[in-house]
Amino acid sequence: MAKRNASSNERAEKLQKLHDFRFRMPHMSKTALHTVLASIKEEGSPELSRREHMHEALSAELAQHNAYGPLIETLHLCTKSGQQTDILLCNGLSLLHGAVRQGGSYCELVENTLQRVSNSPDHLWNLILYTDEAVPGNPLAHLVTRKAWCIYISFLEFGEKALSKEAAWLTIGACRSKLVSELEANLSQLVASALQSIFCRASDPVQGGVVLKTPAGRSVRLFFRMGLFLNDGGAHKFVWCVKADSGCRFCVLCTNVFMSYSAKEDVADDYDEDELDADDDARDGLVCGFCKKTDLRLASDLDILATVDRLAARRATCTLGDFKMWEKASGFNYEPRGLLMDRALRSRGLVAPASQYCHDWMHTTCCSGTMQRLLFLLFSAASKQNVPAWQEFREYLQLWVPPAAFGGRGQLSELFSKSKVESYKKVRAFKCQASDMLQIYPVAQHYCLVILMPANVCKKECEAFLAMCLVLAL
Repeated sequence: MAKRNASSNERAEKLQKLHDFRFRMPHMSKTALHTVLASIKEEGSPELSRREHMHEALSAELAQHNAYGPLIETLHLCTKSGQQTDILLCNGLSLLHGAVRQGGSYCELVENTLQRVSNSPDHLWNLILYTDEAVPGNPLAHLVTRKAWCIYISFLEFGEKALSKEAAWLTIGACRSKLVSELEANLSQLVASALQSIFCRASDPVQGGVVLKTPAGRSVRLFFRMGLFLNDGGAHKFVWCVKADSGCRFCVLCTNVFMSYSAKEDVADDYDEDELDADDDARDGLVCGFCKKTDLRLASDLDILATVDRLAARRATCTLGDFKMWEKASGFNYEPRGLLMDRALRSRGLVAPASQYCHDWMHTTCCSGTMQRLLFLLFSAASKQNVPAWQEFREYLQLWVPPAAFGGRGQLSELFSKSKVESYKKVRAFKCQASDMLQIYPVAQHYCLVILMPANVCKKECEAFLAMCLVLAL
C-alpha cells in the first residue's frame, strides 16, 4: 500500500511538472508538444536552438533545391503610382525539381504519368496555372485583410482523379490581395512575371526540357508548354484584363455577342430604376439570343491579340473619354504591363487567350448562371398555369433537412419568401449564391419529377430543367 501511494504521488508530481512546462511554452497543440518531447528523448536536444539558428538552417535547406535558380525569387513589379515593389515568388522549375527529388506521392505521380503518357519535344505536356483568392482562417475573427491571391501549377496529363487532390498542385505564390490591387495591371502583371520565371530562362521547358532526378538516382527530362489558365470569373477578369459585365463585349471568346442598351432597357421596361432593389441589376435578366454554338463566331487567339494591339494603337490617338468608350466596346482594359501585352511571352507563343481558357463549370451554372435562369423560367411558367410554384416550393423545401454544416432548413426556404420572389420577378432571374444553388437543385429536380410532371404541368419546361440538372451532375 505504501509503495502504491508513493508511486501515485510521484506520478502526480510528474504530471504537474508537465502541466507547468506546457504553460510556460508558447502555444502549441498537445500533439506538437508530444512530438517535440519524444524526439528530444530519442535523439537528444540539438546543439543550436536559437531563433536565428533555425532561420539559418531553413536557408541552408532551401539552398539545396536550387537546380534552376534560387527556390525563392524576388520579383520587381511596378505599382500604379509608378514605384517599384518587391514580391516573393517560388521558382517553379526548382520547386518541381525538388518535389520529385525528395520522393513521395508527387514523385510517384510524375513517374506513373510518364509511363502512361508519352513526353518529348513532339509530345509536350500541358502546364495548368490556377489562380484564386483565399482567406486564411482565424478562429477568433474573420479578417478580410488577410485575403491573398494564390498561384498554383500542375499538369493536365495527371488526369481528373489526381487533379482533384491538393497533393497534385504546387503552390508557387501567395500575395496579399491588397498588395496585388496596387500593382499596375493588377493580378495580370503578377501572373505574367510568374510565367516568365518558368519559361523565359536558359533552361527552356519547351525546347530543352527540364531534368528531374528521382531519389533512386534516375533522371527524366520533362518537356511541357503553357496549356491552360484555370480561373473563376473574377480571376479570369483580372488575369486577362477583361471588362466582363462592364463592357459591351462581355464574352471575349465570341466576336458577335454584345450587350446593347435596347436589350438592357427591354429587361427592366416595366420598372423604374428607383423600384429596383439595391442589389438588383437590370442586366441580370439578359438572355442571349443565340441558342446554338453554330450561331456564334468564335474568336481565335490571333483575333484577341489583334484586338488588344488595336486598342494599344488607339491609346496614342484618342482622347481619354473616347478611349474609355473603345475599351468598353472591345471588352478589354488597356494594361501595358498585363499578360496580353507581354512581348517576351508572346514572342515565345505562350499567350493564347482563346485556346488556353479553361471554363469553370460551377460559376457558369450556379453563380448567376444557367441554373438560376432555368429555375426562374420554370416557376414562372408554372405560375402562369395557376400553380403557386414559388410558395409551394418554399413549403416543400422546408420538408428537407440539409447537412448541419450548410445551415438549417429555414435558411434555404427564405430564398423563396414573398419579398424575395417579387425582387426576382423585377429582374426576371432567381438570385442566390452558388453554394445555395448546389443544395437547391436536387430538391427542385425531385419536385419536378414527383409533383409537376405527374400533374402534367409545364412538361417541356420541366424537361429542360431536368436536362440542365443532368449537365450539372455530370
